[in-house]
Amino acid sequence: MNRKERRAQARTGGAPGQAAAGGNDPQLAQALAAHSSGNLAAAQQGYQAVLQRQPDNSQALHNLGLLAAQAGEYPAAIELVQRALKVKPRNAAAQRDLGKILYAAGQLQPAAEALESAVKLAPRDAEALALLGACRTALGEGEAGERACRKALKLAPEHPDVVLQLANAQAWQQKFDAAIATYRKLLKQQPDHAQALHNLARCYYNQAMAQVGQGEMEPAGESLRLALEIDASFADAWSNLGSLLNQLGRPDEAEAACRRALELNPQDVDARANLALILEHASRLDDALAEAEAGLEQAPEHPWLRLAAAKVERRQGRGDAALQRFSGLEAPAEGSLPLRLDWHFEQGRLFDRQGEPDAAMAAFHAGNRLARQLAEQRFSAPGSRPRGITRQRMAALSARITPERVANWTPITAPSAEDSPVFLVGFPRSGTTLLHHVLESHPRLRVAEEVEALLSAETALVGDHKGADDYSGWLDRLESLDEEAAQAARQAYLETLTAGLPDKPQVHTGEEARTVDKLPLNILRLGEIHRLYPQAKIILALRHPCDVCLSAYMQNFDLNDAMAHFTDLEETGRFYAETMTLYRRVREVLPLDVHALRYEDLIDDFDGTVGQLLDFLELDWDERVRDFAETARKRQRIDTPSYSQVTEGLYDRARYRWERYRDHLAPVIAQVRPFLPAFGYPEV
Repeated sequence: MNRKERRAQARTGGAPGQAAAGGNDPQLAQALAAHSSGNLAAAQQGYQAVLQRQPDNSQALHNLGLLAAQAGEYPAAIELVQRALKVKPRNAAAQRDLGKILYAAGQLQPAAEALESAVKLAPRDAEALALLGACRTALGEGEAGERACRKALKLAPEHPDVVLQLANAQAWQQKFDAAIATYRKLLKQQPDHAQALHNLARCYYNQAMAQVGQGEMEPAGESLRLALEIDASFADAWSNLGSLLNQLGRPDEAEAACRRALELNPQDVDARANLALILEHASRLDDALAEAEAGLEQAPEHPWLRLAAAKVERRQGRGDAALQRFSGLEAPAEGSLPLRLDWHFEQGRLFDRQGEPDAAMAAFHAGNRLARQLAEQRFSAPGSRPRGITRQRMAALSARITPERVANWTPITAPSAEDSPVFLVGFPRSGTTLLHHVLESHPRLRVAEEVEALLSAETALVGDHKGADDYSGWLDRLESLDEEAAQAARQAYLETLTAGLPDKPQVHTGEEARTVDKLPLNILRLGEIHRLYPQAKIILALRHPCDVCLSAYMQNFDLNDAMAHFTDLEETGRFYAETMTLYRRVREVLPLDVHALRYEDLIDDFDGTVGQLLDFLELDWDERVRDFAETARKRQRIDTPSYSQVTEGLYDRARYRWERYRDHLAPVIAQVRPFLPAFGYPEV
């Protein structure tokens, strides 16, 4: 809370200090009467006249101090009330008013000391307790602030200032649900309470920022919308809603939110930076650069604006200009963790493009150190899924996929290959986004990107669960699956997979587009896929294991349990080895219909490699598959780290890139070496 808001909440006017209505001093009595009636000029003259006769009249000093505070003359007000207390140090009202004036003047520690004295003298003074609570909260002592406010609330359960200060103390401690309920309680009594409305909107906003930090994007969006329902002119909320909607894959709404923020505050460079980044992600590069440049005219060293401009210039092939955006600015040492992350990763990409692998790797190391911090924050947040659940599930599945157990699976009717989705899997960064757009360009295929549809099948059979231990319940059900349960699981899976996918027009009668489930790490769930769709065709995307691991380490992923493996090079190699070990084990036990396709072959012989893939899918060649880059450019948003690459068309700069980084990759090479010959790559 800023000083202006503190002053608004700590009004120092009101009834003057009473002492038997002036006692036997008619002049003091007249001044008190004038003060009570609102004739402040007459009251001031009266108090001054009393003090000319009686310089130590504590009541006149006290009340003259209140008048000075009302006029914003805080130093004079403090001096006058302190003089009054020298005369009568046990005057609880004067101690309380001194604390109130000090609080309004921003002198928080002296204010707290005065209010503590007031409460000791008058333990049942609800106003003093509430002010003490506000003061402790402003000092960063939210728990002490809340205790004081609760004592005040017992004495004055319906007093609006007491309820307000309690809500503020709860909000400061990030007890958002409690604070929101307390603000709502006050607003139920006084629906137009301006300060409560203002603070409630900020409480929702701060709740949203905390939710973003924990990776809870959908709840954060709802919190921001609630803030804007209360205060539609809250520019920061509009700006951050735009950034959030962009992360949620809703670019049109994101752009509209940022433009609304700029309508409210054209000088909001943060909103302009968000808008520039939204436009860059949508591949509207000229528009993005125009917004970034407009913002940089106002704030030449704004890091987000420089970052947005650098991203655009890198994609335009102007690496030198992009690197110049970082010139003269050190990577931010404090502030937004997402900014600091993106800053390092963008520098790494630029150094990589410029052929400087050592500088690039230094930047990626710095970015991944921060990514590990972010992962620790998210996995330690209340209600988050436990770290390591991916590996635990891999181990559980590996133990279940044995010839003996598979032989005991209950028999169920299998959908035909034509009635089954096609599954596009592979280790992340193996070229699945490129394949996605090649397949999407074919009129007989439509691709669902990164949809966790198998989780819906799990939920349909065993309920929603988050822990690895509950995974065994899903595997139990799969092994003993009957026709009814299988149909329920498939229906839940398909509803989630196809939700939001546009229909493609039929090529001719009866030829509807088949759905491709593109989720790389479904390679870990091929056993489950085979149980539900044993005739399904599976496309396995392969790429040189060293390139895959290097590329994964170079990405600023949205961190979940699986992606968190890529924040450490050795861990990346280990995760690759464990993933491919599980894949090969499942292949040995189950009769999967797999077509493996290497990224390098796709680059070397596009037509031949894609032709073989279409033959596997029993589809005819279609010239439109060559236009995959145009297919990508037409999409509003691509929700993978390859969004800026797939729109370029075919290029070979990433093929065998690992060789330039060989000196850095010893931890990876040791892990992936056993898989090189199996996938057709030479020994290293």
